[in-house]
Amino acid sequence: MLETPSKTRFPLHLKAKKKASEKKTLVDVAKSVAPALESEVEWVGMEGIELPVCWQWNGDEVLRVPSLVDGFVSLNDKAAKGIHMSRIYQLMMDTLTVAPLNSGEDLEELLKSLIGSQRGLSKNARLQIHFSLPVQTQALVSGQNGFRNYPITVGGELCNGALSLTVNFKVLYSSTCPCSAALSRQLNQEHFKQLFVGRESVSPAEVVEWLGEQSSVVATPHAQRSEAEVQLQLEKGFQFSLILGWIRKVEEALATPVQAAVKREDEQEFARLNATHLMFCEDAARRLKRLFESCGEELKGYFARVRHMESLHPHDAVAVVTSN
Repeated sequence: MLETPSKTRFPLHLKAKKKASEKKTLVDVAKSVAPALESEVEWVGMEGIELPVCWQWNGDEVLRVPSLVDGFVSLNDKAAKGIHMSRIYQLMMDTLTVAPLNSGEDLEELLKSLIGSQRGLSKNARLQIHFSLPVQTQALVSGQNGFRNYPITVGGELCNGALSLTVNFKVLYSSTCPCSAALSRQLNQEHFKQLFVGRESVSPAEVVEWLGEQSSVVATPHAQRSEAEVQLQLEKGFQFSLILGWIRKVEEALATPVQAAVKREDEQEFARLNATHLMFCEDAARRLKRLFESCGEELKGYFARVRHMESLHPHDAVAVVTSN
């Protein structure tokens, strides 16, 4: 769950440090043993660091979100046995759990600190923060309240002084197959003809009554839960509070996002939206491409992968669109 930080911060150290006079001199293999093979290592670090990361989302609101953090640096000193691994953890602990991340500029400063913590061993740094953001949503018609969790990854890479900032997220939606819809309509037409064969005319009242009978609809199109995985490449001035806005834009482009709490009127509206927005995976991908291409300089680049988890097949239908 999200947690709003109180005035009392989490303790940064669970145990008090020993006095200098009590400290014991320990063997440091990294300093005393040379590497068997002298060469640079592109990336070395830690994955899945469990931390409650502070974010500033709405105005002055600061939230602490349970996260998994990946922190890496390059090892450019060929003669060094390894990096100072514990400094990566301590730096994350002392910054991400205390000071909120507002923008890509904050992330750039943290990456610079990662490089600096290695005291000349590293030139580059990489950081990824994985978390799930619970968002309160309303049903389509009834206004019923519910929650949706959105998996999000904020990533930054500082290589040779150049910052690369990315935001990844996933959106779930429903996709109804256009081919299946057309084939179902054909069967329903044929069934109608068989029932009223020989009749020169059928009254509107008869048609309405016929449509309301369960036996009248002999085929329905198949639909499936689908997902869109999106990666946005952003300028370092990007404010992280805008991530939720981008998720909403993707949901609006796809038009059939999955729902949380629903009543019958909401389910009926959801069925109407699915019938209005029939789509193959290619259609969904093109909708997202149109969205991203319309954003101009707001984006440096994008990648989107849509996956329709077929109810007809045991395999998935997938489409990908990217910026040049």
